[in-house]
Amino acid sequence: MRLETTQTSIFRSARSLRIMTVLAVAAFAAAWNFTFLSPVLKEVAADAGVSKAAAGQLVLVSAVVAVVFLVILGPLSDRYGRRPSLMLGLGAMAAAAFGSAATSSFPVLLGLRAISGVGDALVLPSAYAAVSDYFEGKDREVALNVLLVPLGAAVVAGLPVVVLVSEVTNWHVAFLVFGLFNAGAMAAVPAALPGVTLKRVAHPHLLAHYRESYGEVLGKPAVIPILVAAILGAATWNGMVVYAGSFFEDELGAEGTAKALLFAALGASYVSGGGIGVVLARRLPPWPIAVPSGIAAMALPVLVVSTTAVVPIAVLLALIFAASRAPGVGALNNMILDLAPHSQATAISVHGVVFMTGAAVGAGAGGAAIAIQGYVAMGAVFSLLAAGALFALLAPASMRARSGAMSEAPVEGARLGPSG
Repeated sequence: MRLETTQTSIFRSARSLRIMTVLAVAAFAAAWNFTFLSPVLKEVAADAGVSKAAAGQLVLVSAVVAVVFLVILGPLSDRYGRRPSLMLGLGAMAAAAFGSAATSSFPVLLGLRAISGVGDALVLPSAYAAVSDYFEGKDREVALNVLLVPLGAAVVAGLPVVVLVSEVTNWHVAFLVFGLFNAGAMAAVPAALPGVTLKRVAHPHLLAHYRESYGEVLGKPAVIPILVAAILGAATWNGMVVYAGSFFEDELGAEGTAKALLFAALGASYVSGGGIGVVLARRLPPWPIAVPSGIAAMALPVLVVSTTAVVPIAVLLALIFAASRAPGVGALNNMILDLAPHSQATAISVHGVVFMTGAAVGAGAGGAAIAIQGYVAMGAVFSLLAAGALFALLAPASMRARSGAMSEAPVEGARLGPSG
């Protein structure tokens, strides 16, 4: 199916502002959902009667489920519309949050985090793909870059809210607040997003649609090393974020307001890095942006956890890591999109699969490393994963993507800003 509607210019009317607001809220909710447990992982573990490493598997199960359902559900928004997918996804995250607010049972929490993973799989690709329904040309490129902001803002604003609400009450109430936020966002989707007309295209059969779409995204050799780099890079960043709350408490002695401020600073650095990435993208092709970011990701995690004796240095290195990560993620996604100019929504879904797979790897590897040898081992593992990502970027096929892929002019002209 192809979505047709009257397109508009970004931020030049109340209509376009309304559209961007609801898409930004949806992207924020999806990113917040995934990182939600980080500040309260220690408290959840204590109440559920499990270790911190085991509690990290709540993130792992959400990521695994999201990966599976991104493959199944992501491309369907092209055929059936963005609004149904957004509403179902936000509703699933709201239901999972309300359930989590009412239980401390670890098995039940695992099931609810699986439901929240389905919500992420519905919301993330639909929010980004919806941009092309309402904007075109440079406006569409700007809109996609604007949606970088809520992804970082989930750390800047969302995680401090979790910390503060949990400090005043408990983590159950924080989940209740998150559920209400998602329910409000779900109600806003049909009110704020204009309807679109679905028009049947060449392949009325679903199987043919999947085969053609995924064939274009995954059928080129240059895509594989880029996806490997994206997965390992996402594992490095998201793994650090998952265990950041525990690290701030155990190693830096930060609790309450101090921990909230650290999360806000981390998110602000990521958002700032995204802004730097936008500037760089206007002047450089993606590959020269991705490589320096990969070098920083290889060096900084182990340095962060090795400098805790001097807290300001550890914090500064963590902020530099966050800022350096955003341009690299954006560059990798642009490389993927340049190689699949005719399958935008599917490319976005592949990006989501990459992000969630990397996050699952990061949550699992980080938890195992902490259980074996503490945070220093965690930092070493993440630096090793980042080294693998850099090696993939330097592979001949990935390097050829700098020129060969860039010569294929994208039909849609859009660029995807990441979450990873």
